[in-house]
Amino acid sequence: MKKSIILFCLLCLPTLLAAQGRTTKSQSVSLNLLGIHYNYEQPLNEKFTVNFHAGLAGELGYSSLKIGSWYEDEGWMYSLRGAVGADFRYYYNLKKREKLGKSTRSNSGNFWAVDLQYYSPAIIADRMNTDYLILATPYWGIRRVYSNNLLFEFNLGLNVGRIGSEWGTGLLTNIKFGYSF
Repeated sequence: MKKSIILFCLLCLPTLLAAQGRTTKSQSVSLNLLGIHYNYEQPLNEKFTVNFHAGLAGELGYSSLKIGSWYEDEGWMYSLRGAVGADFRYYYNLKKREKLGKSTRSNSGNFWAVDLQYYSPAIIADRMNTDYLILATPYWGIRRVYSNNLLFEFNLGLNVGRIGSEWGTGLLTNIKFGYSF
């Protein structure tokens, strides 16, 4: 997996160095319900970007498990982890938004993306798996940056990943609020 990510990044490097077009370079800080990230988005061409991100990610859950009369476990669980990753975005409606007179500021548009992320072992945790986590997430998103530099982003997708030695999948729903520089 690590070799594939490095190979993919090396193949994208020539495009990155020659990037010019409609997408623009942007930096932002974003908050979601349980985390904070710094984002640096670099254009690859007029419709593609790579968004590098790093920060802290939190997890929160509640479990209620009862097996017969001999085992019962109920309660809240949480963890906080370091996170780093890159997502490759395809903005498919920037020209249409521009023709309609809508803002395309800091890549305000709709996009399809694939996100590759690494989460460190938990910094703090209670009743959660504390192993490292690697995720590949294809998703769809909406990004808007308003005139006062306030950022809103909404994403829907599917996580495919590995936590420690176990593989799994899960749905992604993410709402981010932030500030674009």
